[in-house]
Amino acid sequence: MKGTEHFKDVIQNYLETRASYDELFAESFRKENKNIDECITYILTEVQRMGCAGLSDEEVYSLAVHYYDEDNIEVGKSINCQVVVNHTIELTEEEKAEARKKAIERYQAEEYRKLTAKKPKAEKQVEQQIAQPSLFEFYPLNNKRKMEAKDLNEARIYVGTYAKYNNGSLQGEWVELSDFYDLDGFMERCAEIHEDEEEPEYMFQAWEEIPDGLTAESHLEETFFELRDELDRLNDTEKEAFWVWADGNNAQLTQDAHSLVKSFQSDYIGNYASKEDFAEELAKMENELSDFALSYFDFSKYADDLFDTDFWYKDGYVFRNN
Repeated sequence: MKGTEHFKDVIQNYLETRASYDELFAESFRKENKNIDECITYILTEVQRMGCAGLSDEEVYSLAVHYYDEDNIEVGKSINCQVVVNHTIELTEEEKAEARKKAIERYQAEEYRKLTAKKPKAEKQVEQQIAQPSLFEFYPLNNKRKMEAKDLNEARIYVGTYAKYNNGSLQGEWVELSDFYDLDGFMERCAEIHEDEEEPEYMFQAWEEIPDGLTAESHLEETFFELRDELDRLNDTEKEAFWVWADGNNAQLTQDAHSLVKSFQSDYIGNYASKEDFAEELAKMENELSDFALSYFDFSKYADDLFDTDFWYKDGYVFRNN
């Protein structure tokens, strides 16, 4: 079960568990002017305000507790947002007892942190989110995410398993994808790491330098390796331009990598300081104009005409419109 409703159930279960051992919080949890739907809205509003696509489990739970603790709190308006809960845990009675113990330890650690920890810098928060993957991922709907430039030769994945994670362990290893020619080699390495499990279900708990769409929590696209090899045939400037082009065209990176890069090369013109610089170069190439005529040429207006129809410009790169 995955989705926003499951997210609500997970938060509700955590709060009920906490109220069972934390008498002070239990009083807050019983407040008549508080409810779980408003609590979820508050969490999503705070996530949107922070500009995050994922928070650590502790941060999400802390937001939920804060909503119930504070009487005068601005909840915000309902947000159209999908929340993915990365896995479902079915617990035995013994596991429930262990989960209760861990919940108490979580609470104690949280209270200690409030008393002793200084507010971390933004950079540290980002590093922590990468190092400690969250149970929750937040995706605003109807909001296109920018495709960031990636160095696929530096790509790596932290490989764990669902079995270990469900037992409270993040045991696994970072795997450098540059060590492998294709997906089969990578999967063989995953099997070696978790040879203690007969049929491991791999959980990719974190990854770096892999674009959106080519990997997920339990899946890596074969086209990752094909795209990496195709991009290696480009120079550094062309690689940077490729990611700008891919973002501007909302390119699907899972399509045939060779065709994708060929399309980029067909559209790519070059690197220019401004639209006007490109317009000036084009005017000189296509027209036999004297220096006197060029001195009166309105390159700015010419650039406006060019980029209204045949070309587009972004981040210093010029591309053909197709």
